Amino acid sequence: MARHLLIGNGVAPVIANGLATDKSIALQTEAGAVMDGNDTFALSNTFRVVQGTAGNNIVSPWINGKNIISVTAAPYVAAVAHTAKITATGSSTAAGFVNLKFVRKGGTHPEFFHLTVAAPLAVNTADALGILIFNAYNAASKPDWLATTCTEASALVTFSGAKNSATWEGGLVPFAVILEENTVGTTTFPIVNDFASAVSGTGVGYDLLKLEKEHQGINSGFYNRIFFPNAPATTVDVTVTYDIITIVATKDGSTTSSINGVDNLIQIDIAMQAMPVDGDTAADAVLDVLQTALNAYTGTVGFAAVDAGA
Repeated sequence: MARHLLIGNGVAPVIANGLATDKSIALQTEAGAVMDGNDTFALSNTFRVVQGTAGNNIVSPWINGKNIISVTAAPYVAAVAHTAKITATGSSTAAGFVNLKFVRKGGTHPEFFHLTVAAPLAVNTADALGILIFNAYNAASKPDWLATTCTEASALVTFSGAKNSATWEGGLVPFAVILEENTVGTTTFPIVNDFASAVSGTGVGYDLLKLEKEHQGINSGFYNRIFFPNAPATTVDVTVTYDIITIVATKDGSTTSSINGVDNLIQIDIAMQAMPVDGDTAADAVLDVLQTALNAYTGTVGFAAVDAGA
């Protein structure tokens, strides 16, 4: 499947001299105009998605309306990091240590992180032990697949795995916590490793940024940083959220490619800056106009209207 990602950042599209407005998304007809709610398959058998940038346009392949297989929409949903919790139960009866081992699951190779929590007093309440774990974790130098800080509620401490961010592009990280050693006496430390399982979001800025970079590598050959040290500019704004519209179509009306084992599909993901989280009513209006035009067109080839949450 050939995949394309186009990013709209809340700007209304205008096409002049063949170029779309920077940061806009336009559905372009065969005549070169921006599609509106009056366009149908009969008026324009084909269309394409155009992303305006400060330079040249980024465009999808031309799509014949009769070759569309599906049109779907998904509003922004926040990603949920994997979390584990440990609870100190009862007061300690001796000075000592609590040694914890964090194990990353699902990576390309086993990775571990060891945390030693010192309890210098002979008697520590459960709440005090929780605070000691909290402080030790937050002060430690940790691998980038763990969140930089944990949270504490008295004797309960919650740890989180990494999510895509400015310093991590490995996606959601599942992990487990193991109590390796406890020398503080009768206190126990029950652990719940799937306190919250990782859940992928939709339209998350850093997730889309990673996808945009991957598409640049596939489509533009920018994976080889030795020969191409200057990566192309990205257009995802990680400070906002996005709603997603996805169009899947065949290239020539057939789902079967002439190459054995290769499908004949095109997937176009349109990420439009979301309004509900960011409060950007202008971006909301831009999404409404695009959806109205798309729904009017795809309705003439048998598809129900979609709504990305605007």
